[in-house]
Amino acid sequence: MATICVAGLSCRSLASSLHQLGWNVIAYDVFGDRDLRMVAEYRSMEQLQSELRNATIDRERLFMLAGGMENRLEWVDQIHAFHTLIGPSPQQMRELRDIRLLRGHTLRSEVRFPPIIEQANAQPVDSALVGAADRSGSWLVKPYRSGGGLGIQSWSGEQICDGTYLQKRIAGKSISSILLMKADASGCSCHGAPNVVPSGIPLGPSRSDSRTRLLFLSEALTPAEWYAPSEFGYRGSITCPSKTKSHGASRESKIDTEAAASIKEDTIRKMIGFWDRLAEELQLCGLIQADWILDELGQLWLIEVNPRWAASYEVAELSLGINLAEAQLNAFGMLTPKTTPSSTTSRAKIVPFHRELRVGKAIVYATRPCSVSSTQSDAMLERSCSDPSSDGDFPTSSYWFADIPSAGSFIHPDQPIATVLATGDNDFTLKSRLREGKAELHRIINRT
Repeated sequence: MATICVAGLSCRSLASSLHQLGWNVIAYDVFGDRDLRMVAEYRSMEQLQSELRNATIDRERLFMLAGGMENRLEWVDQIHAFHTLIGPSPQQMRELRDIRLLRGHTLRSEVRFPPIIEQANAQPVDSALVGAADRSGSWLVKPYRSGGGLGIQSWSGEQICDGTYLQKRIAGKSISSILLMKADASGCSCHGAPNVVPSGIPLGPSRSDSRTRLLFLSEALTPAEWYAPSEFGYRGSITCPSKTKSHGASRESKIDTEAAASIKEDTIRKMIGFWDRLAEELQLCGLIQADWILDELGQLWLIEVNPRWAASYEVAELSLGINLAEAQLNAFGMLTPKTTPSSTTSRAKIVPFHRELRVGKAIVYATRPCSVSSTQSDAMLERSCSDPSSDGDFPTSSYWFADIPSAGSFIHPDQPIATVLATGDNDFTLKSRLREGKAELHRIINRT
């Protein structure tokens, strides 16, 4: 069986997608969750650092990256130098995370980037702070190296520290886009193989001459809807609502409808136009995820680009019934193994999607310190997904868990316990099921 390595803070959903394709997966991961170990050989991030330093990883290994690796670019440099990286190169990752470069590109497009201040001697006078009891002003302090909203906080007038900058707060709806970049005629640079979109992958809105396909849009759960340790921490994602029901619609027309939900067609055009230009200039191909704010006037603001597997990819896979790991591999000219994973080895397969429903994913954080017993871990795993030996879908009246902590895990306050996923045919039902799942997780973890 062909082997591929994945690396990141939490690799479970990426490892599951690759496992579904028949890959033997080695996962370098921070949490080492139980359901990750069911689809991959788990290794710690410390092991990755050691193996890269000592050059003990097989040179033939392929690598795909998950969350947090954009902040470990010295490791990505080593991976790229000695192995095949399926995704943006380290230089492309640096460019996509460079706020000055991104802001410069937006100035030549119809999308916007929030104003930024990087010099300590140029700090603004924030009138929003005058008389504000919560000291929540109109600027944010953001670290240059961040992910999932970690380290972001409201600016209350203090001196800017090294490694941080100020960004104007933009009010509006937080959305995430997943885009598939087609290579030009020369193919993707790391392989030199022509770009091929795999059969069965739906293509979203684009111009006829566009290199960019919008595959999926999701909305972020808000602080009012879901708890996270900070205002800007990642809570979860839900499928953007469709404008119309898609009974009998073709797969392509369905994705057109869903991708345009909650956003005007002209805004979609501006988004694709921006990425067409950037894909051409940076020679991008494959999957890219971007976070945006859509303000009350309909202006689209680019907030952040994630040039690696993102948390919302799992929501897209379940919503669209596709495998995004396959899309990424195919974009780089890589074929997937022909073998099928044994149904007896995994309970963590991708749950088939009920086409008329939306999907939600939410992180449940601990409210107190807790140690996970084998009984508690088993109870979570029991509701992790449908029986993998069955072709039936997970019951639509319920929710399921993922990122299951192993027995003996100690979880500190404000650390994630597990992930809840659910389906629903409307916003109210979907969020209600996510809350039900959250309540059940807390019941399990509070059992003695």
